Amino acid sequence: MSKAQERLFARENLIYNVTEDLLVIMEDKQITKSDLARKLGKSRAYVSQVLSGSRNMTLGSLADFCFALEIEPRVVLPVGPEPLNGEPWHYKTVHMNEQKHFNCVKIGDKKIYENDFQDSWQQAVS
Repeated sequence: MSKAQERLFARENLIYNVTEDLLVIMEDKQITKSDLARKLGKSRAYVSQVLSGSRNMTLGSLADFCFALEIEPRVVLPVGPEPLNGEPWHYKTVHMNEQKHFNCVKIGDKKIYENDFQDSWQQAVS
């Protein structure tokens, strides 16, 4: 895969993950696209376009969506050593319920979980 293809894949993957997380939160909170549009003061079409990925989402609009959904926006960028053995890393927040979630970083075949409610990191081999 070329660098341009990798960049495009990373972009589409980020858009997909963010919009899917927003849709899951909306479903959990039983908030429709129309409800969200009303809270944002935007049209339902705008909300649908952003959540489908066809309209560009900025950090500002992400913050607005999160505020309307009464959640704290978080952006986590990997800081630290390079991935092991040249393996790509993957980051995902795994939502357990509204109060508790785990962050998971996958490097190669290893997964590292962080529980936000504990100071320690747990390592598990998948």
